[in-house]
Amino acid sequence: MGTNKPTHDRRHGENKSNNLPLLSKSSISTSPSDQFGGGILAMSNVGKTISTEWKKKNGVTIRWGVRIWWKGIRHDIYKIPVFDGHLIPCESEETAKQLKLIINNDILRGTFNPDRYKKEKKLHLEQYAKDWLKRRKDEISAATYHDYDNSIKNYIVPLLGNRYLGDIGSKDLEDFIKDVKRKPAGVQNVMGCLKKIMRDAKRWEDISELPIFPVVKVPEGPHRWYEMSEQMKIVDHLDEYAQRLVLFMMLSGCRTAEARALRWQDIKKDHIEIAVTFDRNEDLKLPKNGEPDTIPLTDALRDLLDTVPGNDSIHVFVNKRTGKPYTKNFDRLWRKACKEAKAGYVKLYNATRHSFASQLANGGVDEAILSRLLRHKDRRSTRRYYSFKTEPLKVAVDNVIHLPKRSTKTTEKKATVK
Repeated sequence: MGTNKPTHDRRHGENKSNNLPLLSKSSISTSPSDQFGGGILAMSNVGKTISTEWKKKNGVTIRWGVRIWWKGIRHDIYKIPVFDGHLIPCESEETAKQLKLIINNDILRGTFNPDRYKKEKKLHLEQYAKDWLKRRKDEISAATYHDYDNSIKNYIVPLLGNRYLGDIGSKDLEDFIKDVKRKPAGVQNVMGCLKKIMRDAKRWEDISELPIFPVVKVPEGPHRWYEMSEQMKIVDHLDEYAQRLVLFMMLSGCRTAEARALRWQDIKKDHIEIAVTFDRNEDLKLPKNGEPDTIPLTDALRDLLDTVPGNDSIHVFVNKRTGKPYTKNFDRLWRKACKEAKAGYVKLYNATRHSFASQLANGGVDEAILSRLLRHKDRRSTRRYYSFKTEPLKVAVDNVIHLPKRSTKTTEKKATVK
């Protein structure tokens, strides 16, 4: 491995203080032929160009760079950033001078950070994203962690590269969003992850500005929900144990993982505590909002729970075959029931929680009450159910437009095909 020996160790007049001389903005000149940074470059004397001999087995290599004292620390910078965010070595004194101009321009704009010019440092995207995810791991659910990890490994780092975080601009984001080959909802998730990383970087003062993120439009799919009679056509094709689980979701609006995790101790005199849920690994954890919540123990739910036979599990709803709580593979049983009912595949969420909310919205239940029943933190999540209310429209039309009554004595001769 070669050793480096600076040919110019101390030049006359080298400034090691933090009070580095900067020219005023009126001293800035433009360089239209500049191939590395573009725009306005500072013409000041901050830092100096240096050359270093690197002795190797096949001879001596001369490396060019810039030496600068920044916040009391000496930095020897040998690489220059190019358009695509990569860093290339300075191969000549002329390139080193260009690097010095870029550094001074960053200083004048207040965006200079030595890490921008050094690969594999904490402020470059690949390492920063890994560190960010590790820092956030204890604050997010296992499912969210999995989604973020997938976004970083499969899209963010491969498509944006190992760029210095502060160099990622709005145009880069617009190009990036075009390259993410996923459905709109998937693109939105990837961009959401990147935006959280960048927002935290700004809040932690690792970057000075947050680029403008393009808006990802996700078309709203068909609002599919079912009346009780339609739900029961599918439920009838489940065994009695599985039926109770689905009926509980239909009558309470609970999420599937919450219903599967319901424990006997969570059933109180006049309410039910939603205290735990199953995570991606089938381990118990706090519910989606991060804290226990309650739902009313209605007469319908009380009657249903009275039919549940006792078991040796702490959980209420158990698989008839195993005697243990249903796993996330419950969807296989549901899919089979849909097929037998000739209903096509209906997502369990649509057939239970989604239908519970839509039925109440169409039945005239107040938005604030429905929001409380669904345990939404943001009322906007509840409001979407009211944009699809059809019952009041149906009643309004039926009250005005209808066919006149016809005499039952009048008979029409049916047409026959000869």
